[in-house]
Amino acid sequence: GVLKSAMPVCAAWSKTNSGRGAAICEQVLYKVAQQLIAGNKEAYKNIPWPNLCTVVLDAWATSGEDGAAEKAEALIGGMTDVSERTDGKVPPPSIIAYNTVLKAYARQAASGGNAAEAACAGAERILNELEEKAGIPKNSETNDDDDDECEVNAVRPNQVSYTTVIDCYAKSGLGKKAAEGAERIFRRMERAYESGCSEARPSVPSFNTVIDAWVKSGLVRGPIAAEEILKKMISLHEKGSADLEPTVVSFSSVMNGWAKSQQDGSAERALEVYQLMEDMREAETITATPNAYTYSILIDALCKAGMLTEAENVFNNIVKNYADDQSNPKPNKIQATQIMDSIAKSGDSAAGVKTEVLLTTLERLYEKYEDKDMRPSKVSYTAGINSWAKSKAFEKARKARETLDRMIEAYKNGNAEAKPNVNAFTAVINACAFTQGDILEKKDALQIATKTYKELYASDYGEPNQFTFATFLRVCANIIPPGEQRVSSMKSVLQQAANQGKVDDLVLKVLQKSLSADDLGSILPCEVTNKMLTRKDLPAEWTCNLDAGRRRNWQGSRIKRVA
Repeated sequence: GVLKSAMPVCAAWSKTNSGRGAAICEQVLYKVAQQLIAGNKEAYKNIPWPNLCTVVLDAWATSGEDGAAEKAEALIGGMTDVSERTDGKVPPPSIIAYNTVLKAYARQAASGGNAAEAACAGAERILNELEEKAGIPKNSETNDDDDDECEVNAVRPNQVSYTTVIDCYAKSGLGKKAAEGAERIFRRMERAYESGCSEARPSVPSFNTVIDAWVKSGLVRGPIAAEEILKKMISLHEKGSADLEPTVVSFSSVMNGWAKSQQDGSAERALEVYQLMEDMREAETITATPNAYTYSILIDALCKAGMLTEAENVFNNIVKNYADDQSNPKPNKIQATQIMDSIAKSGDSAAGVKTEVLLTTLERLYEKYEDKDMRPSKVSYTAGINSWAKSKAFEKARKARETLDRMIEAYKNGNAEAKPNVNAFTAVINACAFTQGDILEKKDALQIATKTYKELYASDYGEPNQFTFATFLRVCANIIPPGEQRVSSMKSVLQQAANQGKVDDLVLKVLQKSLSADDLGSILPCEVTNKMLTRKDLPAEWTCNLDAGRRRNWQGSRIKRVA
């Protein structure tokens, strides 16, 4: 019964990805081994021993059990013992078996910490054993001794063996050790191939895994080393190694390395790698085409470096390429919104106009393709409003309000992602608060702020928060001349904030900077002195509903003066 059911039982238990399943598989394997050693002809006839061993090894590799890789490695010793005790009638472990154990160590390395370091050491120990059996030289020195030639009949490490050990280091999270370990194994792979082990020829995944290790290293030289590996692959490909054609993963990984490094000139280096891929593709030396991930990396790097014109150009190219051929990566709202948000924060006097163009592009893309990934969200619209608020454009308050109106209309027309919130309304009020121009423009801004403030109160889009109140107080202070009307207006806003328990230090700061001590004393329930007031000076009910989380939800936790 054991012989007939061994394979299906192990196959079923191995799929449970559990320590218990792996242990049961190992028990079955042990019983089969006993039958083989005893010379049971049925066992030799009915049991595909190499396949059964691989299934059991894979059961441990995928079990997630602590020490699973070590248990899989111990099985290799048992398999070798069975082969020796049957005088070779049962084949010794194959390279597939060894590679399965290496895979187990790579999985273990991904857990990080001490376990990762032990996993890398275990994987390299197995690779050492394989190289020794194959007679692969231990260094790059060459001579004519036969001992330095790769053994033809031995179990020899192949592409999978080396790449898996490289991946073990790449996934380990060991920083410098990981990157240097990955590259060291890669050099050994090259040496093995040069010594006659054709199975060890470095492949594209081998190169890409080393690149990934350097990108994840966190070292200053990480992106430089990654780019050097890429250029070596390009050089080999151009010299005739057709199978070493760099892929979009190769280029994108190096770009990601530069983007994450945030070194001086890193965005320019990422852009250069992108342009290299495009130039090689246009020259038809490679087929790699930028994908959505490539563009996201590039736009992120350019935005963080303040290269916003370049980011806009990249996005516009995505739009154009998609219009030409819809098999190309599609433009999406995340890309556009990141650029819009970066423009809003840039201080560019033309920020409002630039984000208006991007927002309109998104609206038209969604209208044309009806793709939800292109549909502007509340973040997109709010970025547009903030851009107008921070610009120096004429009628910026009206432009900000028009963007909010577009947002409301989009939501009413079925775009649930565009539902306005308190941040959007507050951003419009902020645009009004720092409106420059003549008395007519400021009067218009006051009317827009008042309308927006009242509309938020009456809507189901959310309640005003402390930032809304502070911002509307700023409108009163900046637009209404000193006098009774300013005091009366600010008192009204303060009372509404107090009724909701949303008077914070920022509200008090605006009041103190805008009103005289006498006027301030007439509207506050506390003594007014020369010292800066805080919410601790107020009745508890005035501050009971402050939400600290909201400090991070609108314009980077505080209202900033916008010139």
